[in-house]
Amino acid sequence: MPELYRLASPVTHVGDGCPPTFLIQGSQDIVTPIQATHDLADKLRKNGVPCVNLVLPWTAHGFDLVFPRISPPAQSAIYDIDRFLAVIAES
Repeated sequence: MPELYRLASPVTHVGDGCPPTFLIQGSQDIVTPIQATHDLADKLRKNGVPCVNLVLPWTAHGFDLVFPRISPPAQSAIYDIDRFLAVIAES
């Protein structure tokens, strides 16, 4: 059902009215193809949307679900999200 997949994909809905976007993904994600995230980031940038695409090395999908307070990737993500929001708030 290619049309349903296209409609469900965030890339389909990118436009110049999209909000600043912060994408985080683990390099070992087996649920979401990493190329799909890169494609989304590229399309956001081409539409003038401020976008950061952070790929955490050796990190799987859902890395922030188990023990986020002691998980190094989750702690990194929390810090990076905080910084992203601070920069966007200053804009």
